[in-house]
Amino acid sequence: MWDLAKTGKQKWSLFGTSSEGQNHSRIVFNMSSVQLQDGQELLISTSMDREIKCWDLNSLSCCWTLPTLGGHVFKLTFSPVGIGCLALGVGDNMIRVWNTLSTQNQHDVRSFWQGIKSKVTAVRIKVFW
Repeated sequence: MWDLAKTGKQKWSLFGTSSEGQNHSRIVFNMSSVQLQDGQELLISTSMDREIKCWDLNSLSCCWTLPTLGGHVFKLTFSPVGIGCLALGVGDNMIRVWNTLSTQNQHDVRSFWQGIKSKVTAVRIKVFW
């Protein structure tokens, strides 16, 4: 991580520690950040290793890892109105919508596949007012 607003040469900070197995093992495709109501800042990342990882931006440590899916995650985005609602576009021709703040079920995910005929490379959560 590094601050793009700063000028001049700066040192980057590494997320996680490889000795604890926190890092992705392959190239990272997507990252999406969210600030929770309590002010905590999180970063969700996906990788070719087919894992979703949640990072605490204050400590740069991995909060949890979710091994997933039958294809690579091409796109992920948080809902602008449904706090904690994360949509995933996946290479197995499915869209998954995950309630990341569910206290009852840590893996509260709805899957959508009907009518999808190819890899899902773009996702947008539309808001109706």
